[in-house]
Amino acid sequence: MRKIRIHWIQKHPENSLWLANVPSLRLRLGAALTHTDLEITYGNNFKPTEVDIVLISKMMFAGAGEEVKLNRILELSKQLSQLGKKIVVDYTDNYLAKTKEDASPTLKLIDKINHKFYKQVISIADAVVVSSQKLSDYVYEYTSNPIYIIPDAVDDFPEISSINSEIFENGLFYGSDATFKFLLRELPHISNQLTKHINLYCLVSVFTYKKYKDITKSSDTYDKITLDLLPWSLEKVASKAQQSSFICLPGGLDSSRKTFVSENRLITAFALNRPVLASPLESYSKYSPYFLDLSRDKFDLEEEVKNYSMENIRIAKSISRDFSKEYLGNIWHDFFKKLL
Repeated sequence: MRKIRIHWIQKHPENSLWLANVPSLRLRLGAALTHTDLEITYGNNFKPTEVDIVLISKMMFAGAGEEVKLNRILELSKQLSQLGKKIVVDYTDNYLAKTKEDASPTLKLIDKINHKFYKQVISIADAVVVSSQKLSDYVYEYTSNPIYIIPDAVDDFPEISSINSEIFENGLFYGSDATFKFLLRELPHISNQLTKHINLYCLVSVFTYKKYKDITKSSDTYDKITLDLLPWSLEKVASKAQQSSFICLPGGLDSSRKTFVSENRLITAFALNRPVLASPLESYSKYSPYFLDLSRDKFDLEEEVKNYSMENIRIAKSISRDFSKEYLGNIWHDFFKKLL
């Protein structure tokens, strides 16, 4: 039986695709690549005659010149559709959300261009894949074709030993440039929940590391926390989780673009065998029994971490196993097979 041939259109150079600055793309494509009956290419060039399905993922306008690239994708999508190729949009960021009225003129322009692009490309697509139920609610308005929910996969980590409840010295954060900004915003609040000083490992992209490494020192605004910025890698996530008492995942509760995204960061934290302190994003709601709510006004973080239920940690880790790359690779295969 012939393999299903897919070309995955995305804007990032192949050598940076597997780095932290595009985690959702890395994990979704990485899951699909695990299935042996899928033949997937993801470079800049491909021959339309040699593919069955074209998937458009993580395309967005961010600066000068990129609108031309988006228009090329639209024209290519129309041409491929006329050739009988199946077009899929992988929608993992909520670019169809309304821009806040108090947003800067630059942000309003960026959002306007991205909104227009996704509205048009979704109307062309034979199917849309989203990473959360809430994202599908935004897409329904723009297509009558099928919408499928496929969550992000979770990276494979080595076994991390159980927490030592007597020690409370370090925490761990990991995330994109946008989520690191949420962390900076929440630091005074987190500091207010502490009775002693702690170190917070921050695993971020090289871009974020270079941007903030010289200015993220302890200050009066979060005097009980020292940030230790490090470039992200899978090995560092595992090693720093081993040294940490909890995982810290602040998010943008006031941003409809971020609060509806995949639950991936939370599920990754579950896999790390530690209590999790997280903002209660919409996509996290069904897992609320298994993390500490960061949005509460007042709590004793050390006390809650030290007394956190080991049974909850065990259940949370078992949940993470349903997000393995191999398991989700099968879901991607079934989706592509159904589409043909």
